[in-house]
Parts: sequence; structure tokens; C-alpha cells
Amino acid sequence: MFNLFRTIRAKLLFAFFTFLLITTGFIFLADSWFAIKERSIQSLLDRMQSINLNQQRVEKQEYIFFKDELINEEFHRTKFSQILEQRRKWIQEIKQDLSFIRKAKEIKALDIDGEIKNLIQRFDHYESIFDQLKEILITRGFKNFGIEGRMRLHIHALEKASFPYDRAKMLMIRRHEKDFILRKQNQYIDSLHQAASRLRVELGTQPELLDHLERYEETFDKLVDAERQVGFTNDEGLKKQLKDISVQLNQQIAALNTSILEEASRIRNQNKTIQTLIIIIGTFLVFVLAFFVTRSLSKPISEISLAIHRVIENKFSKDVPFSRYRSNDEIGMLSRDVSYMIETVHNNIAEIKDQSEKIEKKQKILMEGVSYAKRIQQAILPDYEITHYFKKYFVLYRPRYDVSGDFYWFTELDGKYYLAVVDCTGQGVSGAFMSMIGNTLLNEVIDEKKIDDPPFILETLNTEFKMALHQNQRLSDDSMDICLCKIEPSEEKPGYWNVTYSGANRPLFYSDGWELHEIRGTTRSIGGRHLHKDKLFEKHSFELKKGNFLYLSTDGFVNQNNSEQKKYGTTRFKEFVRKILHLPVTQQEEKINRELDNFMEGTGQRDDITVFVLKL
Repeated sequence: MFNLFRTIRAKLLFAFFTFLLITTGFIFLADSWFAIKERSIQSLLDRMQSINLNQQRVEKQEYIFFKDELINEEFHRTKFSQILEQRRKWIQEIKQDLSFIRKAKEIKALDIDGEIKNLIQRFDHYESIFDQLKEILITRGFKNFGIEGRMRLHIHALEKASFPYDRAKMLMIRRHEKDFILRKQNQYIDSLHQAASRLRVELGTQPELLDHLERYEETFDKLVDAERQVGFTNDEGLKKQLKDISVQLNQQIAALNTSILEEASRIRNQNKTIQTLIIIIGTFLVFVLAFFVTRSLSKPISEISLAIHRVIENKFSKDVPFSRYRSNDEIGMLSRDVSYMIETVHNNIAEIKDQSEKIEKKQKILMEGVSYAKRIQQAILPDYEITHYFKKYFVLYRPRYDVSGDFYWFTELDGKYYLAVVDCTGQGVSGAFMSMIGNTLLNEVIDEKKIDDPPFILETLNTEFKMALHQNQRLSDDSMDICLCKIEPSEEKPGYWNVTYSGANRPLFYSDGWELHEIRGTTRSIGGRHLHKDKLFEKHSFELKKGNFLYLSTDGFVNQNNSEQKKYGTTRFKEFVRKILHLPVTQQEEKINRELDNFMEGTGQRDDITVFVLKL
């Protein structure tokens, strides 16, 4: 048996199978353990993602319910709402997900069982308050339903009465009623009762009409009581309770989300540590095997190795023959095999060259695909639409690569013009994908949702962008910087334009006669993670007359380096624009392109560059 280990083959086989057995066992056990842990972690993260998404859905459904459903006569007639049913279903899913997380073994170390239990109970309390609010609002009614319906029934009876009385007093009562319903202020309650008292004196001895007036006041008082329970403002009554507990729920969910993410990170770091240990052990075993093999092989291996190096150094030339080592042991077999391999390589060189040509063809096809993507991106740029409304403008649009993360956008809506220049995260293909998302969301927010206030447009765009990329689950840090203008002709001053601007990390420059002005954008991006996420986007409105210019740009121009690695800079950009703002559009375009070319001479473009100049 010991004679078997005197041969190189036997030693190699023994070392190989020992190494294979140990490493396979380690890898199998580790892989199984890691897979179980990873599935558990991912399951928890998926549940938290579901909770966050369902909580957003619940808030949206409540907004729709209070905004639309409460003024829907069909809802008051049937007392059924598909919106409320969907809301109830999502809250039930949230509580189920919380119960699942509560039982998960991976978070036992966090000791948050009580917090999750409290969160579920708070959701029950939240449901209870919402149900109270819903029942009061149904009782209050709308138009011909509930308290409001009964109130209107009595007042309409008074309005239709044939008895002659001063109708102005009736109109005054209705006015105070509407003022209260719209403004929810106590002064209108007293005013209505005073107006009713004056009408009561005039009705005199009309018992039927007096009865209607009295019942009208009673039902009005019931309506006031219902409104008071609901809350005249969001900081009173059930509205305040619902808002407060909603804020608490969001805070608790955010804290839970943070705790689970931190625990998931800890477990994954633990897994990485174990993986590193396995790699170290595997590396050690490799060194042991290498040492054993080195000790087992003799001079013939070195000779064969040198012969192989000579062949390789001469690029497998047939003029350099391989010296075969002639023996009947494993070394001889290795020598013959290497010789056969080299002969095979010689025979396959032509085939490799043929494959290389095929690869070049595939590379050409790939580049054609990129060119097609460039044409698609060019197709969404709105030059045709802009030209239809504004004749004098130009765009300096230079992607760093074939496709760009910058884009400019334009639309007309109800006689108002919306113009934006956007800088997306990334360059090339990645930036182009982001620009397609940004272009689609701008179309959705302005053209489809009809949102026309620039700060609100940016807020909505921020929400839609983060939802599209699932940034609430920290799956993406991508963002957009944007300069957005709403331009509309002045109705009061012919020849003047009203401009409303809002920016996310991008300024707006405009000319007023011979002067150039700068409005800095809000220090906050669309999407992504940033320090100023709670800062509201600012609105700036001003008036320009015909012939003035608007300058919108990304940061590519001002951040471009010259051959000395110095940036162009915003101050230099403003000074340059001041020198050319009196020139016609075509000359400005020529000079700004020449300025950039001269500055970049001797160095490469470092970012996508977009400058949009519009003459009103």
C-alpha cells in the first residue's frame, strides 16, 4: 500500500481528494448556512418594504376618501366605499407583516417584541379613531343625505313658502351657513342664529314656517357639533388625534425599519467574517497542497516548465519545438500531453483568428445598438415643440459619451409653457436610462396630472422618482438636479412675460435689459439621499419683457476642467454671459460654443454639458 504513494500520480490524487473533501465540506456547509441566513434576512427586508409601501397606500387612500369620497352622493347612499375596503385590506397586511417580523428569530437580539406589539395596538387604535371619524362624517352627510340633507330639507321648505317675507333675511341665513361649512369658524354660528331670530320675528304667526325654521336651527346645531367632533382644523378634534397617531405610526415604522436594516447589516457582516475565515482556511490548504506537490515533483517538471515557457514566449511559433521528456511514468505522460496540447494550439490558431473576427463583428453590432439608443434619446428632446412656440433659442448639448444623463424638456399646457433642464445621476448608458425616467415623470406630473406650480411639481416629481426607484428601501441613491420655469404671457401688460422658477440644486440666470441676474435653486436634489431632504422647494416669480433672455444649464459647463485641471466656475460663466447677452441668439450660440472649445483645448470632457438659452 505504501508503494502506491511513491508515485507522483498517487500523491497528487491523495492530496487532491483530501483537499477536495475538506473544501467541499466547508463550502457546502457554509453555502447552506449563508443561504438560510440570507433568505431570512431578505424575507424581513421584504416585509418591511411591504409595510412601508402599504402605509403609503393607506395614507393615499385616506386622502382620496376625504377629498373625493365624502362628496360622492353614491357613497352616502350606499355607505360602501371600495377605497375604504382597500385601505382596510392594506392595514390588515401591515399588521400581518408586523406579526411575522415579531416572530422572526433574526431580530430576537434586538429585543423589540414589545415595540412591535405596541405598534400593532397603535394601528388598532388608529383604526378605531378613523372609524369614529368616518361614522361622524357619514352622520353629518352631504347634500341630501344625513344631517346636512335634513337641514336643507327644512330651509328649502322655507324658501318655497308662499308667505310674503323679506327674502334677504333668508339669503343671509344661507350665506352664514355656507360661510361656516367653508371656513368652520364660530362667528358664523352666532351670525346664523341672529339672522334666524330676525326671520322668526318676521314670520310672525306662521306656525308651520316657524317649525321649519326651528328644526333647521336644530339640525344646523347638530351639524356644528359633528364638525366640532371632527375638528374645525387639522389641529382639533378627531382630525388632530388621527394626525398625531399617524405621525407616531410613521415614526415607529421608520425606527423599526432602521433597527431591522442595522441588524441585517450586522448579520451580513458576520457572514462576511465567516466567509473570510473560510477563504483563509482554503488558502492555507492550497498552500499545503502546493508545498506537497512541489516536494513531490522533481527536475523533469522544471524542464517541462522551461520548455513550455519558451513556446509561450515565442507565441506558440512552430519554429520553436517542444522538447518531450521520454519516460513511462506520470512525467512522461504529462510531457506527451503538453506536446499534444501545443500541437492542438497550433491547429486552433486559425480558428481563434476566425473567432476574433466574429467578436469584432459583434462589437460593431453593439456599437450600432448604442447609436440607435442615441437616436431614441435625441427623439425625446423637444426641439420641434419649442420651435413651434419660440423661434429664438439655442441649446448647447454635448453628452460626454454617445448618450447622456442630461436632457432638456418642454411642454405647453393651457397657454402656459414649461421649460426644464435636468442633470441625472450617471453618464453614458446609465445616465440615459435615468434621463428617460425623468422625462417620463415630467410628462406624467405636468401633462397628465396637470400640476402647474413649479415647487409642487418638484415635490411631486421627488415623490414619484423615489417611488419609481424604491428609494424608501434604500435600493438606489440616484437623483436629479433640475432648473424648471413656467413661462406665461402677461394678461395685464402686452409684450411682457410672467416667469415662475423653482430649482433643485440648479440656478437660473436671466437678463433684464443690460443686467444679468441669478436666482439660486434650493439646495436639495430630486430623489437620492441628501442633508436637506426636509427643505421645501422655493418659488421665485418675476416679470420680463419681450427681448430678455433666460439661461438654464446643468453643472457640466461650470465644472469642466482645462488642461491645468482648473474648473471654469460659475463666476466666470456669469461674467462671460454678461458680455454676450446684448448679442443676437445666433451670435451668442457661436460665442458660447467657441468659449467652451477654447477652455477645453488639451483636455477631455469630464461630464455631460447642457446650456439652454431662450429669448422671450
